[in-house]
Amino acid sequence: MHVSHPVAAGWRIVEVWNSQEDATRFFAAHIAPNLPDGIRPKLFFQPLHSLLKP
Repeated sequence: MHVSHPVAAGWRIVEVWNSQEDATRFFAAHIAPNLPDGIRPKLFFQPLHSLLKP
């Protein structure tokens, strides 16, 4: 799952992954190599306590 919204300093992006390792691996392989020079987002991981599905 991926959601984003504007914040004062730019954009906040929230993603839900099966594991922190999966997210880190995807970021390193697909996102980081395509970012402009000098742009390095702050990654923050927090466990998901629950997810409601319709």
